Amino acid sequence: MAIQPVPCVCGGGGGTTEACCSPSLTSQPLCLADGTPISVLIEGACAECGTPAADPAVTGWVDLTTGVFTPGPPPAGAGPCEACEPTPMCPQLLGLSGPETWTMPEGTESVSVQVACGPVTITDCAGNATQINECGTGLSWSAPPGGCAPGTLCTPFTVAVGDGAAAYINFLGPCE
Repeated sequence: MAIQPVPCVCGGGGGTTEACCSPSLTSQPLCLADGTPISVLIEGACAECGTPAADPAVTGWVDLTTGVFTPGPPPAGAGPCEACEPTPMCPQLLGLSGPETWTMPEGTESVSVQVACGPVTITDCAGNATQINECGTGLSWSAPPGGCAPGTLCTPFTVAVGDGAAAYINFLGPCE
């Protein structure tokens, strides 16, 4: 991003030299090596009438996660931020009536189970089984994001709907 001095009219009387600008200030977004976003502050110096403007200089940087200003150049390794490409995720709603077992697909980011009528047994990826007998009970799980990609719940994860039972499953998973 180029910065230039604000133009002035030279002269003004009295034979004195006037400053041709007030300092220009701009910023450039960058990221530290660990992905922390920062803003580098760049100042353009003033020039006397008839002389070329000095090159702009980095005066400091701001950590955008904390708001802390640090004078001087940014740390070594600072550079353009990683561009994240969105990962298409598709919401799906399933109605299950027993006896039936649903297995969560790999790459699922979140799942919600609403028991219409029990018994419904939910088994997580560690093998822990929870049986729900009370109608109207709802449970939800969501994975934290992983950098640029959506989070992923661990598998295997199953919902077993018993004979005469019913449940609704709403999940956000990879589009197929």
